[in-house]
Amino acid sequence: MVWKIRRRRSVSTMDSIEELVQRVVNNDPSTTEIVLKGLNVQQELMTALAMALISNTHVKTLYLASVYIHSYSAQILASALVQNTKLETVWLENNRICPAGASSFATALYVNNTIKTFALRNNLIGNEGALCILSAMQANKSVQSIVLDGNSIEHRLLAQIKELAARNMQEHSTKHEASSQSTTVPKSSVQPVKSKSQKHVSKVCKSASDCDHDHSISSWATLETIMEEPESEDDINDYIS
Repeated sequence: MVWKIRRRRSVSTMDSIEELVQRVVNNDPSTTEIVLKGLNVQQELMTALAMALISNTHVKTLYLASVYIHSYSAQILASALVQNTKLETVWLENNRICPAGASSFATALYVNNTIKTFALRNNLIGNEGALCILSAMQANKSVQSIVLDGNSIEHRLLAQIKELAARNMQEHSTKHEASSQSTTVPKSSVQPVKSKSQKHVSKVCKSASDCDHDHSISSWATLETIMEEPESEDDINDYIS
């Protein structure tokens, strides 16, 4: 079942969201995709949804477009992604997510190993937030498609991030082929994430804590530090008509 709620705020809409949250809390097996668009979702409802997603085992797709996600809501959602083990697509388009929010999602991507598509299109993360995502993608092995357009990110930085997603897609394809042929996957391809990458996430993102000031930075000096050996997009299905 795909939950699509698109109407502007009304009593019936808020009631529908509350019903949706309750279904997620109850781990309803028929609720597998959530689509919310063009709604000013109350912070308490967003928090409740995020908390419900932590232990939910059936929702595979989360699409939240133009629902006014900002710093606090982004942190709450990111915390849920740290613990959720079933979501495969997370699409957070046209919101107010800034560098601090990107930093929170970077932390989630560092540990989450089920998300395959991740999108923050048309937000406010800028180069600083993108650097956080880049550092996390050095460690992440599951994200195969990442969409960050519309965030005032320098082209080269955006390209580096997409290259890491392409790397994951290639490795996933190789493993799938090897598995289908009953071939043992090389141990090196499934090694645990090195602690060094986690230190990079903290180093790069430590200043992304406040969205009320200018976050412009000299990105390439930092980029060269974390990309010691550079390695080497897909849209979500059109839920919204």
